[in-house]
Parts: sequence; C-alpha cells; structure tokens
Amino acid sequence: RGVDKGGYDLRDAVCSWAYDHVDDLSRYIPDGYTRVIVRSSFQSIFTRATAIIAALVCVAIGLTEFYTKKYRETKPMKRAQVTFLELNLFGFLLLALGAGLITADPTLGTCTASSWLVNVGYTLSLTPLLVKIYAINLISHKSR
Repeated sequence: RGVDKGGYDLRDAVCSWAYDHVDDLSRYIPDGYTRVIVRSSFQSIFTRATAIIAALVCVAIGLTEFYTKKYRETKPMKRAQVTFLELNLFGFLLLALGAGLITADPTLGTCTASSWLVNVGYTLSLTPLLVKIYAINLISHKSR
C-alpha cells in the first residue's frame, strides 16, 4: 500500500473487486476447493521397515569401514585403492542416512536434509567409481 500515487494499489483493487463479486466468482471455483488437509499418521509398517533397513545398512557400512581400515595394508586392499573405497562407503552411508531421514515426520529440516544427503551420497558413491573406470580406460588405451 502507498505505492500508487493515485491511491489505487493493484492488490487492494483486486481484493476489493473479488470481495464485491464473490458470488460471480464462486461459479468458477471447482467443488472441493479449497481442500481440507487431513493429517494422518505418518508412521506405518513400511516406514518403520524402511527405518530398520536404513539402520542395518548403516551398521553394515560401519563394519565394512572397520574392516577396510583393519586390512588396508594387505595387497588386495592396496590394489583396490582404499581412498576410493572409503569415498564409496561414505557416499553409501549418506544415502542410508538420507533414507532414514525420509522415514521421519516431514518437516522443513528433515525434507531438506534427506534431499541433500541422498544427492551428496549418490555423488560420493558414484564419482570415485567413474574416476577409476576413466583411469583404467586411459591406461588401456595408452597401452595399445
């Protein structure tokens, strides 16, 4: 308000017109509009099962990380490049945490965090693999 020097702000004009012609406008509004949001329980058997699976995956990733650190000096682990394995595991951990957050009650924080965790998790789990494949392709093409 107070923007238009003539005193006819657009919002005020539209709202006044809509208030004066509400009977005419109601013919064009579909049935069921404005919808009433009915909140139901977000917790179901599927959400709980997803949370349990996400927790089990986090435990499995933790155990895998433990054994990766424990056997990092062995020949197969050195050849597999432990840094790439750890990046993959960290990415999969973020994915599992994101899946666990999706099962929580939806709030702005849980929705934002789950989206970020899933996207960053996919990036960290797939990028090392793609870099490793690229390096192998370079080596194989240069050997020809």
